[in-house]
Amino acid sequence: MLVAPFVFPKSYHIFFSFQTRPNNTPSPTKIGTLANIVSVAAGSGSGYALDVDGKVYAWGYNGYGQLGDGTSTNRLQPVQVTDLTDIEEISSGSYAYHVLARKKDGTIYAWGRGNYGQVGNGTTSNSNKPVKITLP
Repeated sequence: MLVAPFVFPKSYHIFFSFQTRPNNTPSPTKIGTLANIVSVAAGSGSGYALDVDGKVYAWGYNGYGQLGDGTSTNRLQPVQVTDLTDIEEISSGSYAYHVLARKKDGTIYAWGRGNYGQVGNGTTSNSNKPVKITLP
């Protein structure tokens, strides 16, 4: 089933909803022009969407480069993650300022906050573009 991601307005954190809500709660708002979305993930103040063609889109807070667009600029609309195609799975999480993505061939990429080495490139530096992780 293909879905379009939605976010509740006037909220600090991004929440996704694919159900009808009671009248006394905020109604979801469609995010940009994204279509053919097969998976979504939410980080701390940022959102991510994976489309049927294996492209990843990101929006929201970008203080550590976690949107993967080569900048640290916050984005109010989705931008495509730089140099990343053929993705099959994405992951982020609550209080996470980094993202992981797995390509169809099994290659893993990470980007965003790296203060504990979570970008996987052997440093504690942030990365504003996806970095290929070399597994032992």
